[in-house]
Amino acid sequence: MAEIAKFKVIRWILYLAMMFNSYMLNQNISNNLKFIIGEKVWCPAFGSNARCDVALLHSIIGIISGASLFLMGILDDDTKKLKFFNKNESILCLIQVPIWIGFFINIFQWTKEMETSAFEINCIYISILANISFLICSGIVSYIEKGVRISREN
Repeated sequence: MAEIAKFKVIRWILYLAMMFNSYMLNQNISNNLKFIIGEKVWCPAFGSNARCDVALLHSIIGIISGASLFLMGILDDDTKKLKFFNKNESILCLIQVPIWIGFFINIFQWTKEMETSAFEINCIYISILANISFLICSGIVSYIEKGVRISREN
């Protein structure tokens, strides 16, 4: 039982780290890459405001997915309705990895297209790669925990 508790705590830490990292990504884009001049909003780092909005939306999705995975982890054994999600938690984590990789590729292309290279852009790259690694690690930990539970039941 102590092993399962360790896995839960590790997963919770990974989900909280993903939420915090996505929040910092959102703040980095909002505060350092978007500029309000007069009544217009400019985002020269990505080339257009629509691209900035896509990046902000993706960071918000990261916050929401981290929070929902965290809440599912907390309500693990308490709710029968969440059994399906808890059984497939590793799949839910790993499904998000290609989405974040696609987001990383888009951000990389946008900044190369605009020839943007600043500290904030590097922080964005690191944040996205950290979220990808958090999702991969939490998927692996969830899968291992599921294996430990099955072996304990037998």
